Amino acid sequence: MVASLHRLVPERTSSVLMASGICLLIVGMPVSTAMQEIGATTACAALAARLLTDPSSTLIRRFPLIFLFAAFLGYLLVNSLLSINSRGSLSLLGSTLHRGFLLFLVGMELARRDSCTTAVVWALALTGFYEGLDGIWQYVVGRDLLAGLPWMGSRLTGSFSTYRVGNLMALTLAGSLALPLCMSRPRPFVFRLALALLLWGPALFLCIFAQARSGYICLAGALTAFFALRRGLSPLWLLPLAGVLVLGLLWGPERISLNTALRDGRLKELWPFAWTIFTEYPLFGSGIGTFSRAFNSLGLTPAMHSAGIEHPHNIYLQLLAETGLCGFSLFCSFAGLLLFRSRGVIRAAMAAPGGKAAILLRAKAATFWSAAFGYLLMGVSAHSLFRTWWLSLGFLFLGLTAGSAMLLASRAGHGGRHPEEDLSGNTD
Repeated sequence: MVASLHRLVPERTSSVLMASGICLLIVGMPVSTAMQEIGATTACAALAARLLTDPSSTLIRRFPLIFLFAAFLGYLLVNSLLSINSRGSLSLLGSTLHRGFLLFLVGMELARRDSCTTAVVWALALTGFYEGLDGIWQYVVGRDLLAGLPWMGSRLTGSFSTYRVGNLMALTLAGSLALPLCMSRPRPFVFRLALALLLWGPALFLCIFAQARSGYICLAGALTAFFALRRGLSPLWLLPLAGVLVLGLLWGPERISLNTALRDGRLKELWPFAWTIFTEYPLFGSGIGTFSRAFNSLGLTPAMHSAGIEHPHNIYLQLLAETGLCGFSLFCSFAGLLLFRSRGVIRAAMAAPGGKAAILLRAKAATFWSAAFGYLLMGVSAHSLFRTWWLSLGFLFLGLTAGSAMLLASRAGHGGRHPEEDLSGNTD
């Protein structure tokens, strides 16, 4: 049966289906929940076919931290069963598996093929481009073109219906930093860079005028990480960056000023609430998705937010409150070790000689690492961990980082031979 399934869904076909599903999910993020659902389901189904037909050749089997990922998912199930609202927690976990956590495994397998990762970079760039153009239209006309939505106060939303579109634009920009190298080679690099800047421009515009501060943090962190991976940390450009940050906090627009940050309700109310929940449920937490139920049950009354607010706008405090020390430790160990170990591999690869294919692989590995780093930075002040579009991009970037680093390490172990081949020996 497995042999017949392998003939029906060969390795190349499953890779194409996974990449197609992920691209559909990304392109549909600003406009269609159905496209996201279909894309995620397609990608996970193709991954299941790969695991059923040829599990021994998968990167998943060789990933050294797979036990931490499995332990984290297993713990979320146990946490949901022990939750103060088991039905709600189990429902939340079920809805975020294929549109979130499992995309880590999809991303890892996509890294096997250069054409698949290039497609992901292009999907991110084009999504930022068309949604950014919609934001520019909204800025000029007063309503966006795709959904007819007005400004949200003084902030743009595009077709996303919320200023959180700024966070989405930041992630599309961070995840497409390798775009110039993904373009056709006959063109000079300067031409490709200019074209990439034109494609990035609308997304950057919307990111700025959505005024999502977490998006600014994500993009600044991702850009810093990208250049640090490729060229190392240097005070010559770190000091000016720090200067711009200080100037922005002290004399920048009111939205990003230090005074506004210090008055933020998250600092004054939600973060202390999360810490109180953690002290009440220190080991296992109150259960995923139970933030509002937990603080209300403890007699905490918010003055600056709704009593039904679902998360503390900090995924690390959310993990402490809802999953306790166990869930927090598993997540931070998994994500932290992944980034730490893959950073060493990528930095070592940057210092080694290589042809055009090797340079492209390194650039994409650095891009995905930087985007994953930006995602984790954004988590300090934005979203619930379980917000599906955000979770799907974050875990996709983590998976692409892990797969790309494994590919670089494998090729380094073979003396850099056959840089155009993937781990199964296939070529695009």
